[in-house]
Amino acid sequence: AYTGDSLAGLIVRAQSDDSCEAQALIRFAVRARTTYRIVVSGFGQAQGPFLLRWSGDAKPSNDDFARARRVSGARGSVRGSNVGASAEPGERPHAGRPAAASMWYRWRSPSTRMVSLETCGASFDTLVAVYRGRSMRRLRVVGQNDDSCRLASRVVFRAVRGVVYRIAVDGYGGRVGTFRLRWGRATAAALACRVPDVRGIPLPRARESLRQAGCRLGRITYVRSARVPSGFVVAQRPRPRTLMRPPRRVQLDVSRGRT
Repeated sequence: AYTGDSLAGLIVRAQSDDSCEAQALIRFAVRARTTYRIVVSGFGQAQGPFLLRWSGDAKPSNDDFARARRVSGARGSVRGSNVGASAEPGERPHAGRPAAASMWYRWRSPSTRMVSLETCGASFDTLVAVYRGRSMRRLRVVGQNDDSCRLASRVVFRAVRGVVYRIAVDGYGGRVGTFRLRWGRATAAALACRVPDVRGIPLPRARESLRQAGCRLGRITYVRSARVPSGFVVAQRPRPRTLMRPPRRVQLDVSRGRT
């Protein structure tokens, strides 16, 4: 979707590829009496019939970062819905996925401790990310997650007394629905991590994948491999999908090539 009165002057407002399987879904905020240009194209010059649908919903009050809803207390919960929400210009990805229908919250930690923040039980596939920072451009990731509890999300992090945390709840691929955002002291079950499969990917990506899952990187052993490129993960311990209790350290064998 674009705005603009000429091809040379078009400004991108939203775009997507494969956000709903092989089809596309976009969400964006619109203004009254503004004309939007919508382009539908086939990937790789693919052709065929299609049905273009559109609908509009009221914008939630905490759709924008600057209007984040304030929540408080050592523990609590709040109901929400991201129907009608959209991504802001320049909004960063959440949990590795492009921002699409995000809602914003802000929470000041009353104490220093391990905290669990989750949307478990949501009606749709959620993404949750926790940040520090006063502006969108200066946000620093504290923790983020996708699919920690089925298709919903749980982030466990060390909260520091007096620090304000910015929380984004988004839908995977622009999905929308209702959710309950819960926060409180992290239980032993919440502190556990489900080990992701990091075999066959570069070490930096493996580090990030483990971090997003709430796991810690343990010992790295460099091994010779004629089949796996240098710097890529050859093997991991424990195996993928294992549920690990603290300290949740995953050991990796990383290729150093043939030599």
